[in-house]
Parts: sequence; C-alpha cells; structure tokens
Amino acid sequence: MLMKRGNYLKLSLFGLFSSILAFILTSFLVFFAYLLGTSEIDPLAIVTFSAGLILLIAGVLYAVGEVAISYAAVVYEVESEHY
Repeated sequence: MLMKRGNYLKLSLFGLFSSILAFILTSFLVFFAYLLGTSEIDPLAIVTFSAGLILLIAGVLYAVGEVAISYAAVVYEVESEHY
C-alpha cells in the first residue's frame, strides 16, 4: 500500500509541476507573439496550454487517488486495532 501511495504521489507531483512548466511556456509564447506582432505562434501556444491542462488533470486525479489510498490505509490500521 505504501509503494502504491508513493507511486501515485510521484505521478501527481510530476503532473502538477509539468503543468506549471507548460503554463509558463505558454505565457512566454503569448508574450513573444505580442512582441513580434505575429499570430504564427498561436498554434504552439494552444498546444502547450492544452498539454498543461491535460497534465494538471492527470496530476489532480493521481492526488485524489493517493488520498483515497491513504484513507484506506488509516481505516485498515484503525480496524486492525480492534480485536
């Protein structure tokens, strides 16, 4: 159970931090498109923003899974205390 929790936590953090990185990259792309006065960067900005959303959703889902496993471990521990 601890290994599964650790794996979910690792995947959650990877998804969340990767989404932050994708959103930062999107911000830079929008900024450079504004500075250069071009719309050729727009498709790339849309792709990085979409990737950020997908990674954010995956990170949140893994975090929810980790919390569920953690709760199940606590319930198991409490129930095993009662003879």
